Amino acid sequence: MTGWPVPGDHAGAKSGRQREFVSAEVFANHAKKGQGMTSTPEYSGPAQPPDAPSTARPRNGLGVAVLVLGVASLVAALSFVFFPLGFLGGIIAVILGIIAITRGRRKGATNSGQAVAGIVCGVLALITAVTFGVRVGTLVARNTSVFTRFDNCIATAGNRSEVSSCIARFSNDIRP
Repeated sequence: MTGWPVPGDHAGAKSGRQREFVSAEVFANHAKKGQGMTSTPEYSGPAQPPDAPSTARPRNGLGVAVLVLGVASLVAALSFVFFPLGFLGGIIAVILGIIAITRGRRKGATNSGQAVAGIVCGVLALITAVTFGVRVGTLVARNTSVFTRFDNCIATAGNRSEVSSCIARFSNDIRP
């Protein structure tokens, strides 16, 4: 038989009945009466509860700040010109990193690795800044008279050729 299924008869129903097929006229009569005409499928069984929100462990914002400060301090220390800032930033990164790790352990934060990485970068910045500071300090202490002579030469230079000879003499006299 061809036709439409009888309204209210669902394929795969648990009753085990076979599907009945009816003519278009019978289907139209049922449709006029509103029998079995629904816009949404019918489901049997209880509704599923909504998904529970995930229980994410707290994160440590101070750990992120320590990582950023440690990396910035390391970059500043390696730039040679800003090594004093690298020294100060390294000290602050190490201190805040220790605070971040202790807070993270107490509160159960999940990102303690960022605080550890910030401490490592801060320590490297400290080592680099101290090394540069000692090297620059030693260079200046060894060449105090050369710097004084260069300053006097530049102050008395009247034209570009005299300034050029002052620079050449300074570069020959300085000791590493």
